[in-house]
Amino acid sequence: MTSAERKRRSRFNQLQRALQSKDVANTQIPAQLNAVVDESTRRYLVATAREQGTTVGRLIDQLVAAERHRQEEAKRPAFELVSPNAPAPQR
Repeated sequence: MTSAERKRRSRFNQLQRALQSKDVANTQIPAQLNAVVDESTRRYLVATAREQGTTVGRLIDQLVAAERHRQEEAKRPAFELVSPNAPAPQR
């Protein structure tokens, strides 16, 4: 079995374990992104990951999680309308 075949089998097995896991949020799997980005973006990702002592993949996870959180917060109203007859909140 060649090195490439072993790597492919290892990634396949890792993906299968992740799919069977109930803890999806904390399961890491290899993702073939092959994204074309500006050189400055690539440098930023690499430098930021090094500063934080993490990998580019984990940095991308953090950025996506922050964006998801921002979108959820944007869906919430900035304030709630309260009926004038409602009791005053307890402090």
